[in-house]
Amino acid sequence: MKRPGIVLAHGKWDKPPYAIGTLADALRAAGHPVLTPELPWSLARLYDASFHDALLILDAAAQALRRQGCDRVVLGGHSMGANAAIACARRHASADGLLVLGPGHFPDWLHQQGISTDSLARAAHAVASGEQERLTLTDVFQGRPRPVRIPPAHYLEYFAADGPAVMPDNCRHLESLPLLWAVGRADAHFDLGRGYAYALAPPHPASAYHELEADHIGTPQAATALVLAWLARTFPEPA
Repeated sequence: MKRPGIVLAHGKWDKPPYAIGTLADALRAAGHPVLTPELPWSLARLYDASFHDALLILDAAAQALRRQGCDRVVLGGHSMGANAAIACARRHASADGLLVLGPGHFPDWLHQQGISTDSLARAAHAVASGEQERLTLTDVFQGRPRPVRIPPAHYLEYFAADGPAVMPDNCRHLESLPLLWAVGRADAHFDLGRGYAYALAPPHPASAYHELEADHIGTPQAATALVLAWLARTFPEPA
């Protein structure tokens, strides 16, 4: 297959067709095979599997595209899905490129702000005590806290300030690969800027950081033309 396959990961608490739906349709119309697996942070699942298990789902989707004949696969996502795409690329070497759209879920920031401190302590105590039942702990979407019932071991994976979902750490440990990073100016975390994580990734001549006129939810749709142009430029079809 000449055009790269795309794995797109949806955001936190999302449900089909997801905020990535319009972008996924446009990619398919342009000839890209696209997979949009449901992940453990969907509204229907609410963290019923660990973060590491989520990365295995993304890696399996990438490998499925390769079995279908895609010799190049781009991992991408929106919000928490963008976070997970970065983490998967770091740990599984699944990607020939990365699409990071309105990245979300900031365990380090939540800890620094004291938002997750109590929940992390409760989850750690539960795990140390051998408890596995879901607890009501604090999650956050676009700066707004929300209680969710989540297995304590899963909470530690998703929310620990030194855990596997910390984007700056994951960006530092990427291989050099093409990275398109787009964030809306009306995103609650827009002010983190390119220095928070994008600038920590190894440089690549095809990497680019873009600011869009969009809010968090609207970023994938607003980025559609940008993504299509970047893919065509970065992964030209062989002669």
